[in-house]
Amino acid sequence: ILAEIAMTFVSLADFDSKMEKVLEVIGSHTDVSRVYIFEDDEGGETTSNIYEWCNKGITPQIEQLQNIPYEVIPSWKKFFFEEGLVCSGNVSGLPDDLRAVLEPQGILSIVSFPIYLSGEFFGFVGFHECTCYRPWSESDLNLLKAFCGIISNAYERVLMERSLRDSIEAAQAANRTK
Repeated sequence: ILAEIAMTFVSLADFDSKMEKVLEVIGSHTDVSRVYIFEDDEGGETTSNIYEWCNKGITPQIEQLQNIPYEVIPSWKKFFFEEGLVCSGNVSGLPDDLRAVLEPQGILSIVSFPIYLSGEFFGFVGFHECTCYRPWSESDLNLLKAFCGIISNAYERVLMERSLRDSIEAAQAANRTK
């Protein structure tokens, strides 16, 4: 499954549709309720749901989860920086600030891994279970962490490609003005 996902990003053309496809692949394979990717704003003050896949019968949350201030969920980054992930087979055991966001979405179990680009926190990939409590096994966590690594690498490549393209365009524009 990981090879199939990695091969999807050999070419980065049509990145958005490829990202949606790989979320469906990993979501279907792991039989979770929801898979999503959040990206932070430039200052790292807010985060937004950018991509989301939902299993049958699960209500999408992407529209409601835009520009969420980290100040209302301070435990979120704390988990990432101290534990390396957010993981709970029963969200009722999480801090109040996280439960206040997760429970209204019908989330019973969660696992989420941070995305780092060039050593900087960029966002996160997450998996929800909304139909039952799910104890995340070590094999689940290893698979999902590897998936997150592939996603991080794809983002790194996209950003490098954009930077290179911008540099080329700037150089061409400078040459035209000479």
